[in-house]
Amino acid sequence: GTSTNELITERGQQAIIGAYEQQAESGEPIYFIKSRAVIPFMGFETMDRLRRLPAERGTKRFGITPDGPEAPVNSEIDKGGTLTRTWIPAAHYTAPVEWTVSGNELLITVFENDGYYIRINNPTVAHAFAQIWQLADTYIRTSPDHTAHGPKSKRAR
Repeated sequence: GTSTNELITERGQQAIIGAYEQQAESGEPIYFIKSRAVIPFMGFETMDRLRRLPAERGTKRFGITPDGPEAPVNSEIDKGGTLTRTWIPAAHYTAPVEWTVSGNELLITVFENDGYYIRINNPTVAHAFAQIWQLADTYIRTSPDHTAHGPKSKRAR
């Protein structure tokens, strides 16, 4: 495990995979803002496997996810994956950066060049991001143009 107030950075796809695996194994609920850059960078099969790990452990996930053709059209996929999803139009978040908070850890993953992550193990920072996530999620869900699922979704699994 990591101690409180620790900052870790690592570069490369294998390091990013390890960070996602460690987060899935923590058992803490996971709140994230997804980047559409993750699939082209990591590959669908790798991300599909990593996204299923928390579900295998019964860990709840809550995501703010940009809509796109790679997104699952079948809401049963989310239920089976213990995921509660809030859709946003793809144009609203285009950064190649994924933000994830779980327990006392904020994981910031950057999907460009070799890719890298910044892991901040600090309860104050993690809880602050959790509040920002909740504010964003509440605002999106209560906005007049929020849709129940992504209209551009094509993926059946």
